[in-house]
Amino acid sequence: MQRQRKYTIHSLVIVEMKRRSNNMATHTNRCMSMNTSMFQNYILPLYLLKYRIYQWLVEAKCLER
Repeated sequence: MQRQRKYTIHSLVIVEMKRRSNNMATHTNRCMSMNTSMFQNYILPLYLLKYRIYQWLVEAKCLER
């Protein structure tokens, strides 16, 4: 039951992301340069930060053991 629920939430997230990316695509056609700068200044560092946090958590778990 739990797995099924997780899966539905996951698929909902995917649908939402697809919808947003479609919106972003139409938005990108309007202002390309602004969008790339936004990607470099905001989205990319966010992903790097997430990766850094993930690495840190893994290291902490290893140290606990």
